[in-house]
Amino acid sequence: MKWVIDTGSEISLLMEDLQAHSLSQGLEMLELKLQRTVLVTAFGSRSQRIKKQVYIPFFIGDDYFE
Repeated sequence: MKWVIDTGSEISLLMEDLQAHSLSQGLEMLELKLQRTVLVTAFGSRSQRIKKQVYIPFFIGDDYFE
């Protein structure tokens, strides 16, 4: 699969349906359940609750990241 990753960001958001599709295609990822975590925008307003965190291993060229 091809993805766009913001390498200057601490985290990147992934829609749940894209995660489900990735899992169905055989991509392995570590999933952690989160409690009381919400996304706060740059202007300080709250957005939707974040329910889980996943760690997705990937390659950029020959370099492997986890």
